[in-house]
Amino acid sequence: MTDRRIGRSIYDMFDSIDKTREATIMSEVSGLSASRIIGVSDQTIRRHVLANRLKARQEGLSATRWIDLDDLREFARRYNYRFNEELAQELARN
Repeated sequence: MTDRRIGRSIYDMFDSIDKTREATIMSEVSGLSASRIIGVSDQTIRRHVLANRLKARQEGLSATRWIDLDDLREFARRYNYRFNEELAQELARN
């Protein structure tokens, strides 16, 4: 195989990985944004996360909590919170 063909194959492989990664990335919001979306305090979101009623992941030195929008939507439905879809799309991080 020539160097050009090998280089192209490697490029195609990484391009495929990027597309797969993009397809699996979910929209998520910070804990503060989540509180705004369902109309509760940030402290309420923290309590639900600590009680394992709402899934979240922590990131960075400040330990920002990130919550998947689908998980927040399901949580709001289960616990009868209003879910503001328009605000969720505005605040979502992809």
